[in-house]
Amino acid sequence: MKNHSSKQPMSKELILRMHKGREDQIDWEKVPPDVNDFPYDVQKAILCYNKLGDNVVPDVGYMGKHWGLIDTLIEVEKIYNKEIFLEALLRLDQFFIEKSRKDMEEARKRAKRGKS
Repeated sequence: MKNHSSKQPMSKELILRMHKGREDQIDWEKVPPDVNDFPYDVQKAILCYNKLGDNVVPDVGYMGKHWGLIDTLIEVEKIYNKEIFLEALLRLDQFFIEKSRKDMEEARKRAKRGKS
């Protein structure tokens, strides 16, 4: 489900508020998951992702996170299942690296059209 006033999908919370008392009318296949729908260590990964520093290269874009402090983060955050936690972090990083690549490519195309 998309919010008509923006390109962002509506949150699960907003959809539930809009359909209060009419939950049977919700198309649950189109409702995005909420952070609380994920296992504990995936929730922790989502929250910890932004605690890691970014590698950004001019004219290239986002190249991923700095992973040097990951062991300390795992210890401090008391991560139970390191495998799930790290898999979630890597998937988030892959998503944002690819998004950056596409955004940079689109920006180059727009700049090239503007020069013509």
